Amino acid sequence: MLTRRLWLSIGFHFAWNYTQSAIFSGVVSGNEAAPGLIRSTMKGPDYLTGGQFGVESSVLALVLCTTTGIVMLVMATRRGRIVPPVWKRAGQGM
Repeated sequence: MLTRRLWLSIGFHFAWNYTQSAIFSGVVSGNEAAPGLIRSTMKGPDYLTGGQFGVESSVLALVLCTTTGIVMLVMATRRGRIVPPVWKRAGQGM
């Protein structure tokens, strides 16, 4: 909504997965960990490390992604990028 371009979201998602797997040898979306540039191990409670699914399912990722989403939604609202549904748009009779 903020940029009106899908490539930004796709790019962020690709960069997140690439960094996790190819650089930090982490688990991506519940798959097996692939050898990466840095061999890392995650130890700690599942709610912080994501457990078997990977860091994507941790509370830290939830807080980071939710905060980023809210900030971008506020920015989109301030820039007037929120488009009302077709049934509420002015001048569009059905």
